[in-house]
Amino acid sequence: MLRNLLLLTFGTLFLMLGIGYFTADPTQMEKPSQARTLLLFDQIAFSGYGEAGPTGTGPYLRRWQGPVRVALIGAPAKTDSTERPWSSAVGDLLAVYDALPGLDISIANEQPFTRDIPPETSLAIITVPASAIDELLPTLPPAAANALTNKREGCAVLGAEAAVLNNVSILIADGLSASSRSACLGEKLATALGFTIDAKMAGDVFRVRQDGMMFHGLGRMAAALVYDPALQPGMGRDQARSVAADLLKSKGLE
Repeated sequence: MLRNLLLLTFGTLFLMLGIGYFTADPTQMEKPSQARTLLLFDQIAFSGYGEAGPTGTGPYLRRWQGPVRVALIGAPAKTDSTERPWSSAVGDLLAVYDALPGLDISIANEQPFTRDIPPETSLAIITVPASAIDELLPTLPPAAANALTNKREGCAVLGAEAAVLNNVSILIADGLSASSRSACLGEKLATALGFTIDAKMAGDVFRVRQDGMMFHGLGRMAAALVYDPALQPGMGRDQARSVAADLLKSKGLE
């Protein structure tokens, strides 16, 4: 059960890290210091997208302002016998983020592969069959097309550059290994929700238990800051860090 969960959520992200980290210092994870929380907030909110900023002045806060209605379009054609159904794996990962204050995420639609995204969708997670990739590539920005066809990636995000996220797509090429597919989903879903959480950061944000994956204390507090009402999408890095520091101080973190 644990092996399947690892494989079908963040997959290789956790294999690269070490489960021992997640339980090394439970007290510190339940009540992290202001400095550690602020550093992680800065890393997950301001590394990655937005380095130039909408005005060319630096990275900016990205987040959803309304409900995130997800459409699962397509599914892997071939899966390992130990894998859980794709919709269940995606749903479990979405539920981890849905538990954050300020995020309302649900799967609104599930259907076979199509290029027509249902109108109620705000986030589409699309598994692209090999037969459709060549036709799709000319419609994509060059960076996304290269990422989708790159054997070391095989996935891309569209629409995640906006300060207010409201129309985002995750493309995952079918034919990836289970671990690569899971790593793509983990990293790109984080990006689509306003975070940067890659293999190097996963252990600072999540932990895995017998009953599933979850944020640990430090990760949850840092991620929740991104969606705190005191911060606004488009806010610059320095201003957001200052507001976040005041928020943490008001919570008794020194």
